[in-house]
Amino acid sequence: MDEFDNLITTMPWTCRFSDGCPVGWHTADYWVNEDGSYSIDNYADGDHDPCDKKDIPTGEEADNGWNEYAEYCAKTGLDPLDNYCPLYPLTRQGIWQVRFTKSILGAVFRGARRNSRGPWNLNPPEFVREYLLLEPVGTTEYFTYRGIDKDGSKIRELWGLVSTPMRTNASDGGRNALKFTCEIKEVIPPSDHAKQRAIKASARRDINSRKEAP
Repeated sequence: MDEFDNLITTMPWTCRFSDGCPVGWHTADYWVNEDGSYSIDNYADGDHDPCDKKDIPTGEEADNGWNEYAEYCAKTGLDPLDNYCPLYPLTRQGIWQVRFTKSILGAVFRGARRNSRGPWNLNPPEFVREYLLLEPVGTTEYFTYRGIDKDGSKIRELWGLVSTPMRTNASDGGRNALKFTCEIKEVIPPSDHAKQRAIKASARRDINSRKEAP
């Protein structure tokens, strides 16, 4: 049995960004120990300090602390304690046109573009790089096909990724080039604005539910 095995309550508190703290808010855990003594873990990191029973916040004091934190989140759209539900990335299927050329480095990535439109992007989104198994070449923006997964086992060959082969011309590298389209699962993270808006809404709902609680 752990020495600290009975959690009494958890309460948020603010350091008001003192000493350059980038977070501004923390949670303190209050415990009763096996020997009947009390302790406080000011940062919920397992580092306990002894305290007296009178230092343990009442239920009302703990609720007030969470109310204050909810007000902060509703006003700023920030949630440093991750108390409110995050927005999950949007996932969808997208058609990407990609091209490679052959060189002494192997198959060198020469760009990608969504729906075969617009300029060729030499540094595409991470989900495209992961699907095509690309890796940097030196300090340039070019990527080469590595052909093995993160565990080092052999996986699909580059030419096996082809769903719609397309003819190449001289500007694409001629016979030493390959241009094709493939369907890739796109992972689009929510914008900062969307995350702040969701946090504000969740915090307001929390505040209202606390007001309605008996």
